[in-house]
Amino acid sequence: MKLSTNFTTEEARCRCGCGFGSEAGEYPQDFVRLVQAMREIKGGPIWVNSWGRCQRYNAAVGGVEGSAHTRLSAVDLGASYARDRYNLIILAVMAALSLQMEVPIERWRALFYTISGLLRGIGVGKGFVHIDDDFISPRPAAWGYGSDGGGG
Repeated sequence: MKLSTNFTTEEARCRCGCGFGSEAGEYPQDFVRLVQAMREIKGGPIWVNSWGRCQRYNAAVGGVEGSAHTRLSAVDLGASYARDRYNLIILAVMAALSLQMEVPIERWRALFYTISGLLRGIGVGKGFVHIDDDFISPRPAAWGYGSDGGGG
């Protein structure tokens, strides 16, 4: 069943086979629009690793109690390389903006490729955010500081 132009409930529903998330009407439409906008701005596929999770499956995969996945309002998108993860961050921000502004998607796509070419590094630490345009350093494009990698 279609969830949006490029996503289906088959790829978004719970992976355990219980049927949770099998109906398009269960999904928060603003969130579906956000994920769809990310895909449209990219101009190519983005891969869903995990979207909907029933309570049991969420616990089995180590998800926190009350996870947004159990409300169908969180998605884990596949990104094998640091640069891909970085691009998903930029796409999410741009998609949120695109839903608020009447600018053609082609313009957002051009802006995405410009921004991802100018910003090369984003680090999140406790009390600060690092931003750079370093094209040389052998490090991830996005990272967190601290023992948990999240700036804590």
